[in-house]
Amino acid sequence: MYRYHMASTSHDKVYALLGLAADDPNTPGLKPDYNVPWYDVFSNTIQYILSGEGIVETYPEKDIAIIQTKCWILGCIGSVEDIYESNRQKLNILFNDTPESSVFQNEWGRRWMIQASAEPIQSCDILCLLRGNSNPCIIRLSKDHFTIINIAITPQQPGYNDNPDTESLREMDPRQNPPYDITLIWAIPVSDTENEVRPRDPMELIQIAPQYQKERPDTEKGSTDLRVIVDGIAVQLADQGEPDLFKGWLTQMGTAVPVSEQVVKAVVGNTTPDGPQIVKVLLQYQDNLPVTEEVVKVAAGNEGYCGDEIMRLLLKYRHSLHISEEVVKVVAMNKGPYAHYIMERLFKYQKNIPVTEEVIKAAAGNRGVRGPELMEILLNHRHSLPVTEELVRIVAGNEGLYAKDIMWVLFKHQDDILINEEMVTTVEQSELPERYEIVKWMLFKHQEMIRKPGWKEKFQNTARKFRQEGLSIMSTKHHRK
Repeated sequence: MYRYHMASTSHDKVYALLGLAADDPNTPGLKPDYNVPWYDVFSNTIQYILSGEGIVETYPEKDIAIIQTKCWILGCIGSVEDIYESNRQKLNILFNDTPESSVFQNEWGRRWMIQASAEPIQSCDILCLLRGNSNPCIIRLSKDHFTIINIAITPQQPGYNDNPDTESLREMDPRQNPPYDITLIWAIPVSDTENEVRPRDPMELIQIAPQYQKERPDTEKGSTDLRVIVDGIAVQLADQGEPDLFKGWLTQMGTAVPVSEQVVKAVVGNTTPDGPQIVKVLLQYQDNLPVTEEVVKVAAGNEGYCGDEIMRLLLKYRHSLHISEEVVKVVAMNKGPYAHYIMERLFKYQKNIPVTEEVIKAAAGNRGVRGPELMEILLNHRHSLPVTEELVRIVAGNEGLYAKDIMWVLFKHQDDILINEEMVTTVEQSELPERYEIVKWMLFKHQEMIRKPGWKEKFQNTARKFRQEGLSIMSTKHHRK
């Protein structure tokens, strides 16, 4: 919070920071010495805070430091509340699901009260732990790098430790192998007047420090890790089901970091009530989103209550999508309450939807409430597929509550099913609730089978099983045609 206060020299800015960060400001190399160039003092201070980890570059003519180091990503800031009277901020932390995050979540909880920094913390800022530092850091995405907002924070609410369990911190290194490579900028303006005219829009690193040596051996990995970090936060926020928060992150990403296929898949797979709104936010953000077959498959398998609406938005966004056999199979296996609407939408979107034997098999194994409707839709569009022994076996092995209804759909659509002994045996030995009724129908539908050698005894055995269950194979009238 002190780095934007008025100071007579840049040294005073750094020494004020050092007074906050250092346990012992008299540590050799950190004692106030105005004969040492201020940018060297700045570099030494950062090295002290990070316990000598990473590479720090400072410049005589620049009020910035460029830091290359490694870090753990702990999560991001979900919301911020400013407490002006006490110059503090309340933070709601959205931790990711990693062992490193659990250390701080267990020690400090999810709601933190911290002293306000000169650069206010915002929603979607990233919470990370820089290697060499025992306190987490708040950073912000700035095109091709990250900006330090607060290098070391400690919650001030009572009931939590001032520092997390050091034993847990020592165990963190081998858990993430290796931590992310990250490039950071930490800026300390010379005066508040200069801060007022300082550009606020994010700039690329080469624009901020043209002399910075971009051609480093680890630059490629750093760029890859930035992509992974950005995608990870985007997926986490999409899963939260909060459109405004997700939109805020897209704004931070800007055009410098295009939306990846991984992020699009996470968005169209969202099952929260706000899933369609998050999809709208994404579709309005970028014109050339990577809507691949894998993305469409994720939308096809969305089992949420808004799955059909998400598919509608996706098909409207990209008019030339090809609906493949794999996509139709995914819908056929969808156990959601509106899976049949998704299937109907695909048939309206594209002519000649591939309804293959593999697709029918997928529907035969569907254990959801819409399994029968899905089978009905598919068979209405493909009348020529035979009901094979394998297909009957798949339905017979279906442990869902509606498997028997899928079986009736098969029989209804193919009146000339070639029933054989294996089919009857498969159904009879299954766990279908109405298996004996189905067997009875199969036998009476093809009474010539009863006249074959051995089938009279089989018919009698089936009748005996019916009697054991309180039914009569001769008097029970099937309720379906």
